Amino acid sequence: MSEPQVWTLISVFSATLIGMIALISQLFVRTMNTQFEALRGEIASFRAETGARFEAVDASFGAMDAKIGAMDAKFDAKLDTVSSRLDHIDRDVQAVSARVFPR
Repeated sequence: MSEPQVWTLISVFSATLIGMIALISQLFVRTMNTQFEALRGEIASFRAETGARFEAVDASFGAMDAKIGAMDAKFDAKLDTVSSRLDHIDRDVQAVSARVFPR
């Protein structure tokens, strides 16, 4: 082989190598972009699922707060009843002690 033929082969192999590197780089970039888009979709799905779960927890806490509020109202009513009864007992004890121990 003559020197021009060798240089021609070197340039053809170099061009082929550069072309293959460019092709593989382009395919790699496309694959990475596709994978990033899939990852973005998964993250968006996870975000929506997490938001729905937090809303369910908020609703559960709201229901629990309503139950506790109702129990608090019942407790206040019963406490008022007990307080009223104690006032009546105190009045009765004072009346009995006034009769038993006149001043």
